[in-house]
This record gives sequence, C-alpha cells and structure tokens, in this order.
Amino acid sequence: MNRTQLIYLMLTISSSWHFAHAQTNQQAAKMDTLLNSLAQYNKLWGSVAIRHNGQTTYTRATGYAWDGFHKANPETLYRIGSITKVFTSVMVQQLAEEGKIKLEAPISNWFPDVPNAQRITLFNLLQHSSGLHNFTDDEAYIEWMTQPQSQEQMLQLFAEQKPDFEPGTRHEYSNTNYLLLGFLIEKIDKRSYDQSLQARIAKPLGLKYTRYGGKIDVEKNEAQSYRHEDGHWIPETETDMSVPHGAGAIVSTPAELCIFYEALFEGKLLTQASLARMCDLKDGYGLGIFQVPFHDKKAWFHNGSIDGFLSNAAYFPAEKVAVAFIGNAINYDENELMVGLLSYYFEKPYTLPNLQPPVLTVEQMQQCVGSFKSADIPLKLNIMLENKSLKAQATGQSAFALEVESPTVFHFKRAGIEIIFEQLENNAYQKLVLNQGGQTYHFTRE
Repeated sequence: MNRTQLIYLMLTISSSWHFAHAQTNQQAAKMDTLLNSLAQYNKLWGSVAIRHNGQTTYTRATGYAWDGFHKANPETLYRIGSITKVFTSVMVQQLAEEGKIKLEAPISNWFPDVPNAQRITLFNLLQHSSGLHNFTDDEAYIEWMTQPQSQEQMLQLFAEQKPDFEPGTRHEYSNTNYLLLGFLIEKIDKRSYDQSLQARIAKPLGLKYTRYGGKIDVEKNEAQSYRHEDGHWIPETETDMSVPHGAGAIVSTPAELCIFYEALFEGKLLTQASLARMCDLKDGYGLGIFQVPFHDKKAWFHNGSIDGFLSNAAYFPAEKVAVAFIGNAINYDENELMVGLLSYYFEKPYTLPNLQPPVLTVEQMQQCVGSFKSADIPLKLNIMLENKSLKAQATGQSAFALEVESPTVFHFKRAGIEIIFEQLENNAYQKLVLNQGGQTYHFTRE
C-alpha cells in the first residue's frame, strides 16, 4: 500500500488486444512489440485496459493468475492496493453532499482517542495533511499484516502512535488517514464498507467485479501475487484485507477501474463542485487523487502496491482517455513501461529497450560482494552472492535480487533502485552509489 514516487502511469501486457478504430492499429502493433519483449524475458504478469470516449479501445491480459499454469484473462481479479483510496474519497464526499457529515468537522466526533483528534478534520484525512503516522512504515507491520485485525485493534494502534507533524502544516502520505475514512463510512452509512461500495458505486455503474476483497480464492479467478527471485516467480505473502480496509482492500479489473474513472470525471458520482474540490491540489495532493504529466498532456491518477500487486489507474480529461493496469508479478521498471506504452498510444517518440541482460562471471560478481555503510542515511547495505546472482539487503529489510546492466551497474527495477559500483582495488569495489526516487546515496566498503 505504500505510495511510490509519482510516475507517468502504469499499464501492462496481455494475451489478446483490440482497438476500436482502424487508424490505431499501428499503435497497437508498436505496443505489442514492447509487451511481447517483456513477456519473452518474463518481466511481468498482469492486465491492462484503455477506454476512449466511453468505448474500450484496448484490453490485454498476460501471464498467469496463479501457479504458472492458469492464464490470466480480462475478468481476472487483482488487488488494487491504494487505488482503493479514490473510491473511499468519493464515498466520503457523497456523504458530505447528502449532509450526513461536514468535511470541516474534527475527527474527535468519531475517533476521540486518535492523537490530535480535535484538531484533525475529515478534510485533513482526505488530503493527507493530518500528521498521523503511516502505520505501514513501522518495522513491526510485516509481523502482523497477514493476521485479521478488528477496527478496535487498529484504532488502539493509531492511538498509541506519535504524530509525525502538526495537523495542516504539511502534506505527507499516510495509509492511516484512509483507514479512518473507511471506518467513518461504516459508522455513518451503518453498513459494511463493501455494502456502501456496492450501493454507492459498483451497482450504479454496473461494475460486476469490483468489491472489498477477502482471502484470495484462485478458483474464483482471483490472482495470486509473486516476487521475482533467482529467475523464478515466488508466491508473495498475503495481507489480510481487514488491515488495509478503506486504504487498500478493494479488488477489481482494469476495465472496471477505467469505467469508474470515466464516471467520476463525467460527473456521475459527485457534483461538479465536489469534483473540483477533489482536484484542487495543495503541495501536489488532491483529495485521494494526484495529477501527473505526460508530454503535453495531464492525467489524474492514483497507483497502488500491496504484497506483490502493483496497479495504476488514470484519466486524461482533455483526451477523454482512461487507462488502468494491475499486475500480480512484476520485474520491470513500471515508469519505463508506462512511458513506452503511452508513447506508442499517443504517438510519441520512443526507443524499444534492450531487455537481454549481459552475463557476468562469478569472479566479476564477487568483486561487488561485501558490507557497505553510508554517511548519507543510517543504513548499511549488504551485497551477497547467492545461486550465481547478486542480492542486496539493507538494514532491517528483506533481501532483493539485483538485475545486471553492466559489470558495475545493477538495478532493482520494481523499487526504482540503481546501484553503481566504483573504485576497484584489490579485486573488490570499494564504493557504491545508490540512486532511488531522484535521491543519491554514497556508500563505502566496511
């Protein structure tokens, strides 16, 4: 559920495609070339949909829903992670339009034990300006995220966490905000989150698959997620959906996410005044939505990440184009993927990447092995050689496999990490540079 750096958009690959207009076949062929290359090198499984003027113009499903034998299809359900927040924001604003709540009201009306509750408004929660600590950032989170949690347990956790800043003084993404909003919907509507979701959004829009998720049931065409390790897809852990709730518990398909976004921006779910408020950015934050550029165009979007699932849904209002991607096994830089697909779709220049990595000798990889420390951040980075491939592990974090670009340059593309080794002495690199999210960190060998 942790929000990644703002990226241009997400899409992914498939087993069949369709464009509505003949003049777009050339774009489809170019997109297929990119997607087929990714499929050839086992870079991702997932599904994508594109709609234009209310018509589906492109649908794809690729890879497998689970176990490497059951192929995904356009009806395969995926966990969408934090795109759930857009649904939650819409339902909260619907309640405000109905006069059942006021967005300026303090959350002490419903959650009095939350720190600073009398000074945090519902609007602060919607716009991530509450200062409440993001509970998924805690090291202990991975120890209990797979276990069912009651609202009482989650509220007790929030009550014990120290805020990160004073309400309204800045904006910082926090899943805690949207869990509270999900709980609020249930309190005000007097029914479960899923019942509100069905009544307020899914049924009016004819969405057959969009719902509050539960334990993954592969027999019902629900995708399992995976991580890439040593050349293989390994099943990921499965977060219990009581944990993300209104911040990340919805399952859906790309096609239905496109329909949802279209309806939102066509005024079918909110009044124009509410939609304008939702898209009024402060420090880049709307009310559960963000804006991102692509060349001369602009889209409204939210992305998501939960377990091994990655997702993105966006809408280009000027072009009336909705795009959505959900992947359950991804071993590629999503930003690069989106730039490529959207470049082809909107007929922008793009060069197909070379996806075949160079092969290094064990001796070359051994030169990188060791423990490195940094004066830039309080983390150590351990580089290991396992099964003839390199892995990296930061303090207190899980190990991740490094992909080879050259004998000195490696990537963990899913997290946007680049590692560059420098200063070879005594057959070992003495320094490395880690680039991520526009930041550069320098490490030296211990």
